Amino acid sequence: MNVCQLLEEMRTLVFYVVLRYFVVWILHCVYFVFVNMSHNQLKIPFAVNLICQEQTVFLSV
Repeated sequence: MNVCQLLEEMRTLVFYVVLRYFVVWILHCVYFVFVNMSHNQLKIPFAVNLICQEQTVFLSV
């Protein structure tokens, strides 16, 4: 295996890992907002604020 093939495989692997985390994060946020909306309409701004905080934490890791 040469260096080009190795880099290509690593790039694909990293892409899939990032994609998986992104999809999980999106599903988590959608679920979180949905639960808050079904409980109380007034909690939506709080949910959005919390999601924004989670996003910054996720991106800084």
